[in-house]
Amino acid sequence: MRHVLVLPHLAPDTVALALAHAVPAEQELDTLLLPLEEANATAVMLFDPQGQPATLEMESILRRLSEGDNELGLCIGTVDDPQRSWTAWRGGELVRRLSAADETWLPVDEDGFPDLESQPLRADQGPPAGWGRFRTCHDLGMQAGFSCRFAPVEHQLARLARGEEVDAITYSLTRGGRPLHPPARMR
Repeated sequence: MRHVLVLPHLAPDTVALALAHAVPAEQELDTLLLPLEEANATAVMLFDPQGQPATLEMESILRRLSEGDNELGLCIGTVDDPQRSWTAWRGGELVRRLSAADETWLPVDEDGFPDLESQPLRADQGPPAGWGRFRTCHDLGMQAGFSCRFAPVEHQLARLARGEEVDAITYSLTRGGRPLHPPARMR
């Protein structure tokens, strides 16, 4: 399942250095950064040197990264994954955990457009037939922490998956059981 860290928009070298301090050094890790200035965020994915998603305890990494005053998010899954979720951390503490049950739904017309005048229902309230999902748990998490929907992140991730050119930056974070200081920029 896909894991995406969402951090405040900072200089890529700063984000990579923070990650090098937060990830376990015993694994060899690379990171892919997707700076999203319009969302005031940076999407981050961690990989092994062969390009496979890292198998790490992501919440512990996010907890370490969040020890400052900024809210950070962890997006798990895609919009269609039944186990999708969003967790947010600030000051080393969990501040929000959202799942598909928290998503909001609105009635939609025959063309699929939501009735924005209606009161939304959460998924766990059992929206009736003829209602459509209005905000995913990823949207709700991004809006709470970054005042932006998750769409810019999802758009860039989809472009990346299709092999399109995106403004991604890759760094080597750890090698041989040691963090690289500074992390080595690969592209």
